[in-house]
Amino acid sequence: MGIKCKKATATQNSPKHWIRKAAQDTQFVTSWVVVAFVVFETVRRYFGDEVLLSLQQWGNSSVFFSAIYSTVPALIAGYGYYWLIENAS
Repeated sequence: MGIKCKKATATQNSPKHWIRKAAQDTQFVTSWVVVAFVVFETVRRYFGDEVLLSLQQWGNSSVFFSAIYSTVPALIAGYGYYWLIENAS
C-alpha cells in the first residue's frame, strides 16, 4: 500500500501542456472575478448603496472578513476540482 507516482512523460513536460494549464488557471481565476463582480452589482442593485455605507462603517475589519469570505469557497472549489478532475486518473 505505497503511494504510486506517475512518471513524467514527454507530453507532460512539453510547452503545449504548461501553456494549456496556464490558460485553464487563468480562465478559472477570471471566472471567479466575473462571478464576484456580478454578485456585488446584483446586491448593490437590490439593496442600494446602504451596503457600501455599511462596509465603510466596518472599516478595516470588512477587508478581513471579505478575504475570508472569498478564500473559503475558492479553496473548496480549487481543491475539489483538483481531487475530482485532475487527480481522477
